[in-house]
Amino acid sequence: MTVIDNKPLPTPPASPIEVDWPPLLANLPSGRYAISGATWLRVPEDTTFEDLPRYMVVKERESQPAAPQSAREWKVRGSKGNEYIVTQRGSDSRQIFFSCTCVGYGFRRKCKHVDSIKKQIEAK
Repeated sequence: MTVIDNKPLPTPPASPIEVDWPPLLANLPSGRYAISGATWLRVPEDTTFEDLPRYMVVKERESQPAAPQSAREWKVRGSKGNEYIVTQRGSDSRQIFFSCTCVGYGFRRKCKHVDSIKKQIEAK
């Protein structure tokens, strides 16, 4: 039994079915199935993961070009002499995001280095 979008097919397809997600194998009381999202395909009991491309292939996704982001960077010296990089990025929604390479920013998502750069920008 082959099931595609909840509709059984009388026989397995002659060529592999194109699916959106990588398939998996499932052993159920009614048999072994290759499953990808809502697409279920009954496969022989001895089918292995390496055999799946004979039954299902993942569609290639069209790559979307990355939206251009404006980015600015500042080198900031920390209180112990370490050098960090504060980055400002703008997004399509006109929001501005800041990040820093210091440990504090990695842990808390805020730090005095970002705060000092924000104050410099506001003062201009």
